[in-house]
Amino acid sequence: MRRKPIKFWQAVRITAAVLLLMAIIWFWLVPFIQELSKSPASEYQQQGDEFRSQGRLPEAVLSYRQALNADPGSQAARSALSEAYRAQGRLRMAARYAIEGQKPALETGDYQPAIWTFADIDSSPTGAAMVDNALLALYEDGTAVSLRLEDGALLWTARLPSAATSAPSADEQLVYAGAEDGKLYALNRQDGTQRWSFATHGPIYAATTSVDGVVYLPSSDGNLYALRAGDGSLLWKFATRGALHSAVTVSGGRVVFGSHDARVYALDAASGAPAWQDGILTNGAVENQPAVIENRIILGSGDGRVYALALDSGGQFWRASTPDAVYAAPVVVGGVVYIASSGKTLSAIDLESGKKLWQAELPGSLRNPPVIAGDSLYFSVDADAGLYRVDATSGAVTRLGSTGDWVAFGPWIAGERLFVAGKDGALLAFPLPR
Repeated sequence: MRRKPIKFWQAVRITAAVLLLMAIIWFWLVPFIQELSKSPASEYQQQGDEFRSQGRLPEAVLSYRQALNADPGSQAARSALSEAYRAQGRLRMAARYAIEGQKPALETGDYQPAIWTFADIDSSPTGAAMVDNALLALYEDGTAVSLRLEDGALLWTARLPSAATSAPSADEQLVYAGAEDGKLYALNRQDGTQRWSFATHGPIYAATTSVDGVVYLPSSDGNLYALRAGDGSLLWKFATRGALHSAVTVSGGRVVFGSHDARVYALDAASGAPAWQDGILTNGAVENQPAVIENRIILGSGDGRVYALALDSGGQFWRASTPDAVYAAPVVVGGVVYIASSGKTLSAIDLESGKKLWQAELPGSLRNPPVIAGDSLYFSVDADAGLYRVDATSGAVTRLGSTGDWVAFGPWIAGERLFVAGKDGALLAFPLPR
């Protein structure tokens, strides 16, 4: 029996249905296949591009770094990361990741050429300090370096058994480095070799203070330890109710320091016995090193206040308010207290009366104490590559130029030079502007 021929329009309808089905499959299946075929690097880069378009530069930098980690050979990821760093003002990092044809990062903006630059360590610093004719620095990867101030020449380098967490400090013989493993490492100041170590029960974030052969060690375990500098043996310890994150000051036979328990303590330097009963209570964690001028202790608190206390009794002379928590150590010169607040201000306060003389608005939070030379104070702020100067009399602020990357620590002054430690790990010397 013969099959009846399919009518023309019936064939057209069948063909159209088949084509429609194929289009639907193509519309849904191809993007799915493309999504499956996307590499992690391209996904991270696309995410970075979205963050960049929204002005979210920190997130964009992280995404581009993840893209580059996923595909180290990606020129597109390198270029995007370089441009994101440039937009943050981190010119040295932009130069590090630039590809051929990109504009040299250090030829842009108000970058100020350094007298010398040390950039051998690929890690962020945990702190730096000037000691005599050397600049000491510690890094998150556990590296310790000593540089000659004059020309930045490397005197020695050492590696701690653990990640560093503190700024370095030194006495005549040793360099002291606090670490994440809760140990204080004492290194030979001449060559960086380890002499001894002392274990606490928490990471060490504060620099030590050395006086008359005794090393005063604050730890995040809440204890202040007094150690014999020669061999690291324990002389005494004092327990507080909170972590200790800042260095102590020794004056008049007393050790003065603050704690996360919001108290200020004064101890007998020889025995560790409390000079004041139970400390002096503030309303916030105390995370800066006190300044002691004769019988006056000056320090800031997380409650945003500056306190002037009596060294002998703990009695209060005065207190003054700032917009936010105070992390930077106070600077006292010529009867004036200069205090930086994380509320983006720098204030001048009369030492005797506590009267505020002026308050300068800053472009960012200030965690590092300013340094003074002549009639000017020099400072850096968080997440900013700039160096700034403020007139000590009027409080007028001037930007001096870019250091090339965010300033992590500093500045410090020696002679006619300013020294800084960059977030990228570089240590630099600049001419001191006048």
